[in-house]
Amino acid sequence: MNKLTNTLKDFTKHGDPLTPLAIYDQNYPHGGLNVPYHWHDEWEWIWVQQGDLSFTIDEKKLIVHENDMVLINSRVLHEIRSIKNTPSLRHAIVFSPEILKSSYEDQMMVELIKPFLTGKIVLNTLLPADRNAKYRALMQDIITAHATGQKDWYFQSKILILELLNLFFSDHLYQTRQEKDHVDLNEHFFQAVSYIHENYAKKITISELSQITGLSSEYFIRKFKKTYDQTPLTYINNFRLYKTSQMLAETHNDITEICFACGFNSVSYFIKLFKHEKNMSPGKYRKQALSNKKRATEKRSSSNLKK
Repeated sequence: MNKLTNTLKDFTKHGDPLTPLAIYDQNYPHGGLNVPYHWHDEWEWIWVQQGDLSFTIDEKKLIVHENDMVLINSRVLHEIRSIKNTPSLRHAIVFSPEILKSSYEDQMMVELIKPFLTGKIVLNTLLPADRNAKYRALMQDIITAHATGQKDWYFQSKILILELLNLFFSDHLYQTRQEKDHVDLNEHFFQAVSYIHENYAKKITISELSQITGLSSEYFIRKFKKTYDQTPLTYINNFRLYKTSQMLAETHNDITEICFACGFNSVSYFIKLFKHEKNMSPGKYRKQALSNKKRATEKRSSSNLKK
């Protein structure tokens, strides 16, 4: 049984074919960040500039503090959440590791790049603030080049990523990948999570989820809460809120229509949950998302004009 099901895969295109690298700046002044379990082929390097965030990476929970860095390897299941209403600001660099490949088998390819690309070695997950200043400075350079719309931001970013990777390697911030030769109980829990992701738009019962894991309903609830630090119902509602957030930002569908399309059967309950999670109404969230999208479009247009 493979926990990396396509249901949990994030198919988002990060960048474009010529520049397969994206930089995300996410500011949550009132909390409300909730990125459900997913995996992708890309590497994701995160700098939590302000606040604290809860991460679960490859089944291990981490509380990440201000100025900590998190390195998420390719094909690793992970989720990110605000801690209650704690404000946070994070920056993420998401890129295809394939951009580091070269057709020429030089020393860098053989000793550095290839072992990472083939998964023989993986980067350490957490780089604490008190030991990551030099890495954070290089990441800041990547973010600045992108934010200021510099013409050669992609070239600069690629060079800086190689420089970072070289530092990680030189400082021994990596380990040999541990291969599992067994299927543990959590594998079945990932199937339950996959079921939620596939069926969030309809009614989901605890009985259905417990049957997937082969556990009694009572034990399933206790084990789920211990594994994911939230009840099954909370996870279902959080995932539905995640999908409503996407639809609010990406469509012009009526809010009531979005509510029912994402599995909620009461508009008032949906709005109450949304306000509690995002600290704003769905309508205000939509306006803010559209405004941010407009600014991003204008920034890209300005950058293209400079070229």
